[in-house]
Amino acid sequence: MAGRPRTTVPDRGRTGGIRPVPRVCRLAVLRLLVWLSVLVCCCWLLPPSLRAESPQVTLVGYNLRNYLPMDRRVGGRLVEDAPKPQDEVTMLVSLLAEVKPDILGVCEIGGMAEVNDLRTRLGEAGVALPHAVLLEASDRHRRLAVFSRYPIVGNHSRGDLSYFIDGVEMAHSRGIIDVGIQVDADYLLRVVGVHLKSKRAIPEADHNIMRRNEAALLREHVDSILEADPEANVVVFGDFNATRNETPMGIVRGSSRSRFYLRPIDLEDEDGERWTYYWNYADQYSRFDFLLASRGFLPEVDMAGSFILAHPDWDIASDHRPLVVRFVAEDR
Repeated sequence: MAGRPRTTVPDRGRTGGIRPVPRVCRLAVLRLLVWLSVLVCCCWLLPPSLRAESPQVTLVGYNLRNYLPMDRRVGGRLVEDAPKPQDEVTMLVSLLAEVKPDILGVCEIGGMAEVNDLRTRLGEAGVALPHAVLLEASDRHRRLAVFSRYPIVGNHSRGDLSYFIDGVEMAHSRGIIDVGIQVDADYLLRVVGVHLKSKRAIPEADHNIMRRNEAALLREHVDSILEADPEANVVVFGDFNATRNETPMGIVRGSSRSRFYLRPIDLEDEDGERWTYYWNYADQYSRFDFLLASRGFLPEVDMAGSFILAHPDWDIASDHRPLVVRFVAEDR
């Protein structure tokens, strides 16, 4: 008589009836996890400019040299309220189109007519900067302005500042421009700009003392930003009419031991030169233009991608050269 079919009973030893994973499979999984960890670490160690998730932004500071109507010699005769010559404007736009700024801070621009004119010309050259702020201060000829590809979400500029020299009140003639730019949802940049008193002597006061007072007002303004938020992303641009070793720049930088210290971003051109301004009359090259970074902003700066623009015909556009800083819009 045939018996019942035999039933195979699984071995329920230490594995509870489940066959152990072969050693070769465990090693394969382990290797995969190691490679994934290495890949993640490598992504974090990449230079900021190579991280796809963090957009790189180009910021330019530039003294435009009288982008405004003024008395000029045209064809050998003096013409009142003549605009900046066409060859100068064409070269200036060409230089800016070469570096393609996302944010542009300028000195020595006229009124809104000149702001709109420059913005239109840049747009035609492929540089769209739809947002702009012009600062009105006591100097009604040479003004400060900031142009931006990104929305300007705050205007904290001061065109009403003054100081005293020997009991006489003096206006900060060009003021302090200060705008908040929302680069993306998580990154806000404060762009602050100045154009300090020139070295040209005037009868009203000593130009050296005027520059020191204007520098002190800038330092106070930046301190007010950083007191509210010590990690704020602040960049200061401008024509300081002073070299790095002179008193106004020392005042602007502040103490190197302070958490509010502004560090100059050390830029140079392709030949290693650092001058930004040429005074033809004295045949003198100087570094009067600076970009300075707060403690919060400095880690985002891509030094390898930042420079002073060198061009054979730079002096057609202006007597200053553009300063270019590239940074990653990601708090670090």
